[in-house]
Amino acid sequence: MRWMLSVGVLGLLTSAAPALGQVLDEREALRGVQGFRVVVVDVHADAERDGLTTDAIRTAVELRLRRNRLPLTDRTGTPALYVAVGSVKSRYTHAYCLTVKFRQLVSLLGLSFVTKPPPGPLVAVTWARAEIGSVGEDRIRNLIESIEPFIDEFSNDFLAVNPIP
Repeated sequence: MRWMLSVGVLGLLTSAAPALGQVLDEREALRGVQGFRVVVVDVHADAERDGLTTDAIRTAVELRLRRNRLPLTDRTGTPALYVAVGSVKSRYTHAYCLTVKFRQLVSLLGLSFVTKPPPGPLVAVTWARAEIGSVGEDRIRNLIESIEPFIDEFSNDFLAVNPIP
């Protein structure tokens, strides 16, 4: 019995290690970012008709980021925080997938097997969170509240490597 418990604890510890490493890498990838823009995509027409608009999402996200004192910019291009709200309506319910991801320019370092450099700048997702679920059509506007914890987590990670002076 004691052996099985030890194996179980060891399994939990080793399965948690990649997740911790991923969080540290995601945070570290945010270091030195001077400013970024917010992009809202994938809001389905049915969700818009039921009250979840692209503008409402963008406004809520930008307000939360500004409240958290993160450096927003209106410049096009990267880096950018993407908020995607994919949904499918079935009668009176929306099935949804919320995704918040940070995209920025990256470079390939230490890859000796690469024989020639890429033809242009590389853009990659370096931080991401997602949630799936369903909600009634009369509550689709409340999905903005489901996005807020992701924005707060992103803000905390950003500020952990880019402290406010």
